[in-house]
Amino acid sequence: MTKLRRTTIGLRETTKTKLDSNRAPGQCYDGFLCQLVDLWEKNHTGEKLATAGSSPRKGKEAA
Repeated sequence: MTKLRRTTIGLRETTKTKLDSNRAPGQCYDGFLCQLVDLWEKNHTGEKLATAGSSPRKGKEAA
């Protein structure tokens, strides 16, 4: 069995409070932070693609 390596990151108390108030009950910090990074990467990639070409959101309104 492979042992996972762990590390420590320093956070302001206010940042930890925000994490605690937004993660699911019982969810580990690692899992929650991975979800945040995945969401950021998804949104960030979308912004790069929208900047490179025409944005599907601009100029398209519901008829």
